[in-house]
Amino acid sequence: MQILQPKWSNIDAQKGTVIGFVQDENFEVYLAGDENFSAENITYFDGQGSLSREGIKGGGFIINNIDPDTHEIVVYGKQSEKLSSRLLPVDEKSISILSFQEN
Repeated sequence: MQILQPKWSNIDAQKGTVIGFVQDENFEVYLAGDENFSAENITYFDGQGSLSREGIKGGGFIINNIDPDTHEIVVYGKQSEKLSSRLLPVDEKSISILSFQEN
């Protein structure tokens, strides 16, 4: 069994971090309109906080090294194929927390 390691060794302290939780289904997350942003900066975790290879229902994600600016964080639901997004100002040295849940 391979133990997953967090992708935090390359964190730039001058950039922002977003932590998100997704309750309803398995998912993928990305930054809209930023084709230069690397998926290496995204870490997924399950509902117990253990690292996972993909977004799992009841778990979440951590996105590191986001340039200070306004960004759209997009969650793609794998079963429903729905997109949910949040427009978020990301500041230098900041941590933002989001929750995605179907009403």
